[in-house]
Amino acid sequence: MEIALESPSSSSPGLAPSVRISGSWPDSCVPRIQSTRLAGAEIDLVARTATLGCRSGATDYEQRANPALQAGLLHLPSRVYAVRAYLARGTQTPLLSRFTLLDATENDPAPAVENGFWWTVALGEEAVPALAGSGISLERQGDQLAVGLFGFDDAGKATWFFGSARLEGRIARVALVRLRDGEEPFGEISARPVAESGPELLIAFEGPAQAQAWLVRPSPTGAGDAIDVRPLILQRSAFGSGAPGQGWLGRWVSVGEADRSSVRLFDFGRLSSEDGESFRVEDAQSGLSLSCRLGLRPAEQPPATCTLYDQDTVIAVFDRIGIDRLEGRSAGGERLRLVRVAD
Repeated sequence: MEIALESPSSSSPGLAPSVRISGSWPDSCVPRIQSTRLAGAEIDLVARTATLGCRSGATDYEQRANPALQAGLLHLPSRVYAVRAYLARGTQTPLLSRFTLLDATENDPAPAVENGFWWTVALGEEAVPALAGSGISLERQGDQLAVGLFGFDDAGKATWFFGSARLEGRIARVALVRLRDGEEPFGEISARPVAESGPELLIAFEGPAQAQAWLVRPSPTGAGDAIDVRPLILQRSAFGSGAPGQGWLGRWVSVGEADRSSVRLFDFGRLSSEDGESFRVEDAQSGLSLSCRLGLRPAEQPPATCTLYDQDTVIAVFDRIGIDRLEGRSAGGERLRLVRVAD
């Protein structure tokens, strides 16, 4: 089953897009959408097939529904949606059989994803629990991503998966494989590792160092096409546990979207904090300062928001915060980035 967003017709260009499911079914009793639910950034679809009068033979199908309109909304809010499709035959209980991400963002560029180690954390409105000791290593080159997932298996032993995929805007779908029976570093017998199919990792990047992710695998119950989905919050964090803001000292440059030739250098060398939930770094030469609010986040994690000041005048506000870059807008509305200058 393929799931996609479909733009409204030319006669109603302002309406919310529809969700289309399509595919091929083994008989003529193809899935038909029975209900939809839109809740925040989640869309649930329930499809059901008949069981009587079905003619054998592959049959193509295509169904549409509009979760936004059915929820009383003329427009679909601009964001990435996690879509779950439940399928049932006849009067059976619907089972989760398909999971995907749909990007409905408009006129909002995708964040520039940072390379490094990303860990599972317990953040977000849904308070998704973290997986202790689990995370990913991520390498981005252009629009290509390489991901290593490290965690533990059912027996509690450390395990490692690897995969690569194309980054499509702010979304990546990575098919993972697990390598086993490889050569030990000090082993005397050479061995060629065996690759086993692993789960699929779907990632929706929200900032340079923040992402929501979902691990998807076939359900071990063996019930048809049923799947299991495990949500995760991923966050790249600074090394060390110094004072809040310690990791944001150093040299940075500002780059505007409209005029990329206009580059300004900052040397943040003075750190201060009024409370445990915020910090300020200052450039003594220019008099500019960057004030950041942590909220309830640990000190090693990027702040929630940062504001660039010239004395008491706001220069820019950043709401996408990474370890090596900040993305936001200037007071005039221009997209602006602060990028760390490597030593």
